[in-house]
Amino acid sequence: MAQAGCLHSAAPLCLRRPRLPAAFSSGSCSSRSPSSPVRCLHSAAAGQPSSSRRSESRRSQTALAAAASQTVNVQTILKQDELPEGWAWYETMLVLRPDLDDEARDQELAKFEAFLNQEKCQDITALVRGRQQLAYPIKGFWEGIYVLYTYGARRATSQGVQRLLSKPSIGAEVNVLRHMTFCQA
Repeated sequence: MAQAGCLHSAAPLCLRRPRLPAAFSSGSCSSRSPSSPVRCLHSAAAGQPSSSRRSESRRSQTALAAAASQTVNVQTILKQDELPEGWAWYETMLVLRPDLDDEARDQELAKFEAFLNQEKCQDITALVRGRQQLAYPIKGFWEGIYVLYTYGARRATSQGVQRLLSKPSIGAEVNVLRHMTFCQA
């Protein structure tokens, strides 16, 4: 069983976090103070395979290391019960064009964050996952910049997010290749 502070021990959260194969589980978790982000090292040697599984492909090892190194903001998870009636927790994943420079990327993200602030969303967190390869080309691009937003909002806000991300401003290039919004309620 996981030690106190391990987020993999809570059943609702395991649905949100990638699970590692049993061969990679060490059964011990390392955690920091509850007020700081917690990193759960739920695999032997921080994502390194055991000696019996060293023949796994490099891609599998990279994916497992990425899953083991995910950080979770404990304060956000603890506040899930504190949302007002008619509100829910949402996750929005954006895939941006890979040829955007940092300034253009930040401008696009600031526009989305301004919309969320205008809608009075609570506990907005953004995680820039960086450049990752796509499974298939989207608008001619084989890579994309992944950004994950987590926030609490009214139920009607998700429709506004859909409208905002689906229609770029007039005369502007389409910087968002794909977007998905999930309700966590």
